[in-house]
Amino acid sequence: MASYQPVYLDLRGKQVVVIGGGYVAGEKLSVLFDSGAKIRVVSPELSEELQHWHAEGRFEWWPKLWEPSDQADAFVAIGATNDKSINRAVFAEADTNGRLGNSVDDPKFCNFILSAVAKSGPMQVAISSAGCSPALAQRVRKRILDEILTPELGELAEYLGSWRPRVKVALPTFEAKQKFWEAVLDSEIPALLSAGSLAEANARMELRVICPLQRERGACDDGFCLSGGCRAGRP
Repeated sequence: MASYQPVYLDLRGKQVVVIGGGYVAGEKLSVLFDSGAKIRVVSPELSEELQHWHAEGRFEWWPKLWEPSDQADAFVAIGATNDKSINRAVFAEADTNGRLGNSVDDPKFCNFILSAVAKSGPMQVAISSAGCSPALAQRVRKRILDEILTPELGELAEYLGSWRPRVKVALPTFEAKQKFWEAVLDSEIPALLSAGSLAEANARMELRVICPLQRERGACDDGFCLSGGCRAGRP
């Protein structure tokens, strides 16, 4: 069994070619639409769902039987027809030319696989069974979405990301930044955001960023603040 290395690909502006126009191709397309890739579908016909997506301008359609030259410019090629020999040929053409190729539900003829993805805002978790059980991977994905990657977690990630430029400037070392973010996650700020108290969360973040002790230690010393007064001017 292949041992896959999890990676995240930046497909923005990259050419992705999907061979096939039915249900399986639709499954692969549905996870590619948000990637920013340039998508081409090669198939003599399209299912009703794919016709609708094409009418919306989501992909380019070449209404023809597949030929190797159809994927000559592809960064990623996916064989998603009901003919395993064609899917394997799509993979072989990509792999021979040092490109990413996938023959659906045929792990031996893939140099990458598409994971089940759980997503909330910028937070993403990719789940794979290495081709053993896609159904199990989907069940794990649902559990992660239900129990961990809540909408609140996605909003927290977006909020913390908005502060990263300030923190990079304020804290010069990797260790200080790491301690800072750990302290923020353990602080009252996530709860304030969940309660909708954005202004208060911003005020607390501002104090943490400007506190001189953050630069020295990466975390605010509440004991010092309570005993001697905050050097950042916190009441």
